[in-house]
Amino acid sequence: MASISINQRLFPDESYHLFLNEIERHMPPEGAVLDLGCGDNRMLAPWLAPRRQMWGVDFHKHPALVDPACFRLLEPDGTIPFDDNSFDVIISRWVLEHVTHPERFLADVARVLRPGGVFVSLTVNAKHYVSWLARLFHLAPHSWTQTLIHRLLGRPHEDTFTTYYRLNSLERMDRAARPAGLDVMHSRFYASQEYFAFSKSIYSLAAFVDGTLEMAWPTLGKMYWVVSLRKRRSNPAKTGHAKPRRKDLMTDVQAA
Repeated sequence: MASISINQRLFPDESYHLFLNEIERHMPPEGAVLDLGCGDNRMLAPWLAPRRQMWGVDFHKHPALVDPACFRLLEPDGTIPFDDNSFDVIISRWVLEHVTHPERFLADVARVLRPGGVFVSLTVNAKHYVSWLARLFHLAPHSWTQTLIHRLLGRPHEDTFTTYYRLNSLERMDRAARPAGLDVMHSRFYASQEYFAFSKSIYSLAAFVDGTLEMAWPTLGKMYWVVSLRKRRSNPAKTGHAKPRRKDLMTDVQAA
């Protein structure tokens, strides 16, 4: 397929595997891992291990939810329903672009991470033109956007949410992360034209446009962003959130 060869020629070794590799790099041999905004709760399945606890949280139970015993609903205000210092690693995929209160969100991530723990996220580059197109779409009723995305990409309506892009640049991320006791330790953008996969010619054109933008301004032509934050081992952030009234995490895991 010509469009794929154009992408590979312009952006060699750039794909979703960059996110998977970053997760693998921080996956502990034993401990607890959380998928924040887990959807159907399948993301962490490749890393299941006897001494590794995998959890998922989201605002709603997905219609195709798997392993419900290891799933919890987020609190209505978005608070993660686990005690402080519960997880070695937290991952999120297609979540940051939906965050409305960046400082509050990252403070809660820091709260449930253990000292030295890592938050690995895959999100959209706020400077890429697709994010600006999305902003235009969201001027219309959200149901219209859901229908359009479903028709073009086949994505279920329940998997399309309103986007804000308030954490989707390195500058904004660093500014919100530091007060929470988190430091940016990895940042890598990569190009993808998957949003235009419905048309071979438009896909090819998008690859060419992305390549041209990259030559003019690095990262401007790269749609996706893999970013990792590490929680400092000292002076943990005071989030102001009361601990959720839950049992100890490992007690719950053993009971499940």
